[in-house]
Amino acid sequence: MIPDKADAEAGNPSRTDKALRLCHISEALMARNEARLGFQALLRALSEDKYCFEAHRLTLRFLWRVNDDQLAHLGELWALATHPCLALDGALEFLIEAFCDYPERYELFAAAANLAMRLDRIDLAENLFFNCLEPAPDDDWQEKSVRIKYDVITDDYDAEALHLDSARRFLVAVGHRMTGLSDLTVVDAACGTGALASGLRPHARHLIGMDLSPAMARRAERRYDRVIVGEMSESLVALGPVADAVVCGGAVYYRPDLSPFLAGAAAALKPGGFVLFSEFPAPDGTEIMATIDGTRRYCRDPAFLCGLARSTGFTSMGFEHGISYGLPVRFWAFARS
Repeated sequence: MIPDKADAEAGNPSRTDKALRLCHISEALMARNEARLGFQALLRALSEDKYCFEAHRLTLRFLWRVNDDQLAHLGELWALATHPCLALDGALEFLIEAFCDYPERYELFAAAANLAMRLDRIDLAENLFFNCLEPAPDDDWQEKSVRIKYDVITDDYDAEALHLDSARRFLVAVGHRMTGLSDLTVVDAACGTGALASGLRPHARHLIGMDLSPAMARRAERRYDRVIVGEMSESLVALGPVADAVVCGGAVYYRPDLSPFLAGAAAALKPGGFVLFSEFPAPDGTEIMATIDGTRRYCRDPAFLCGLARSTGFTSMGFEHGISYGLPVRFWAFARS
């Protein structure tokens, strides 16, 4: 049962004010590393006003950071504080009903989607993530700004836990697809500093990295047999049909048009080779959408994506669900016809 807003006392200023004061107390406690007391303050805030957006936002941001073995228990406590009759799935659905129109909703729904994915509520996780999206703007591919961004963050990139976790999860999907395969020529498109290299190496006789950022490419050189600096779609075309596999653990979401990447991968692959990449989903029938905040990510609905792949000479090998940069993702594989 999802609580009706008319029954929520959400319009009671005194309860709303008390909930917000408890949110401020929680933030002060968290800043002093008193996480347990800070979490309890947030639960009290929600018991005062279950429509307190800030209390939900802070609670879900906290749950994003907790260990997986604590997540289900703490998530259920959040659900009970939201409404004593709600289980976790109901509390997550309540967020959609209550806050889907909030302009500042991105962080809330990104964290809610992360919670649902980590607890294996995959369909619900994607539905929550869809609240982070809007129709894609008419942007152009900003190659220079992306290159500058990654040149600047190169020195700290390998120490960023979110990047390392995303690489680890992508390599699990790679392992499923490449089980028993070795002695391949593998291209790691948008290789960054080479976080995927050690996981790809057991399958590769020749391992090629390519990246737009010269600083990233220099850091990656020791991990690959060859590193190419340049925009990946153009670099793939220039490489010619030498690869058995092209992988891309990120980066395709920067492009409003995925066709150049797919055409590049097709040009770089031998017949029968395959491409494997991560793609953030969009709702069925929307073709392409974009995130409303955070890093701009272009997201495509599955039927539209498969149509793009077919038009560039691929057949679908399927996908598996996963998490990338904390968000629901699909790891797609397509075979070169």
